[in-house]
Amino acid sequence: MLTRILRFDCAALAGADITKADHWKSGVAVIVGTAVLTLAWIGLRVRFGNTTAVESLSFMPFIVALMYSMRYTYLKGRSASVQAVFIGGMCLLVAAILLAAGQLAAQL
Repeated sequence: MLTRILRFDCAALAGADITKADHWKSGVAVIVGTAVLTLAWIGLRVRFGNTTAVESLSFMPFIVALMYSMRYTYLKGRSASVQAVFIGGMCLLVAAILLAAGQLAAQL
């Protein structure tokens, strides 16, 4: 136990075999995903204008890309359905929180 602590092994990754290639895949997924989803968000903003809902989702591109990249690291070795439920559920939860925060801020 003490040797694992001194090596700074993370308990969450204890069972996963994460390679350097997995880290690269994860990093590329974050960068490319953020760029693509930011362009999609800009498209929403152009189409619907400066609405509260669209503006409150401005943080979603990075968060969704970061959660998607977990399939190469933290969720590696889990089934595709577990990955989809975890990533999709967390993205929906974050979107709901951001939309609620946007509505609350618009009413202030």
